[in-house]
Amino acid sequence: MRPIPTSRSISAEDHPTKPSILLADDDAAFRKALEKFLGPHYTIAGSVGDGLALVEAARVFDPDLIIADISMPVLNGIQAVRQIMSSQPNARVIFLTVHEEPAFVLESQKTGALGYLLKRSLTDQLMPAIREVLHGDPFVCPECAITPALRADLHELLENDSL
Repeated sequence: MRPIPTSRSISAEDHPTKPSILLADDDAAFRKALEKFLGPHYTIAGSVGDGLALVEAARVFDPDLIIADISMPVLNGIQAVRQIMSSQPNARVIFLTVHEEPAFVLESQKTGALGYLLKRSLTDQLMPAIREVLHGDPFVCPECAITPALRADLHELLENDSL
């Protein structure tokens, strides 16, 4: 894994033919396991442990996809993705998290992220989620689907208190 450079442009040689993925999770062992799981199919552009590092790595590497946890130090994943989307509005993001509460799903969608997946569903759903999101299609794990009525209620609640 390459360290995150402070300033250099990423060339085509850095990402030959496989789509590039940037990983962000505060659990280093989990990131390593993800790298091993995804490595045969994707180029791992970088791996970071906090939200601020995620914002910087997204700027430096401009990956095809970002897979981020929500609960991270310095900036949480939601805050980090908001910052990324403000400067890279076409970024493709999947939140991979333990949070199954509808408020988190809705808040993640408000950032512009296309994917939301529970860590417990990783082995069955991560690869299909990556394919969908890389094609620009949304993917929300079935356990986290939000009904229209619940969405309306959550929008009202979240207007006054964002995560």
